[in-house]
Amino acid sequence: MFDKYVNHDEAKKLRFFRMYLEQSSELIRDIFANVMTREQDKIISDCHQLKSISKTVGAMQVAEIAIQFEQACKDRELNIDELISFRDRLDDYYTDAMMFMQDFIKQRSE
Repeated sequence: MFDKYVNHDEAKKLRFFRMYLEQSSELIRDIFANVMTREQDKIISDCHQLKSISKTVGAMQVAEIAIQFEQACKDRELNIDELISFRDRLDDYYTDAMMFMQDFIKQRSE
């Protein structure tokens, strides 16, 4: 879907990946901080934004865990272990997506 959206344009894909990495890293940092302070309202907002930008670049696993995390926080007050569990799952998927995009950018920049 993402390739169709950027018309298979490598330069456009590079720009989208760079923008995503910049914006998503801030959201991830905020989500992680809000887990430690248990601020679920902020987690909901940040996960919602992360879901949207992740879908735009095709990072569907990141989007899916962000949706699950957002919904769990909306449904009830999560304890710290549950928050950390979601955070860790999000971190795993985000790290994979980030590494893929960084490799893509590096390969096209050489």
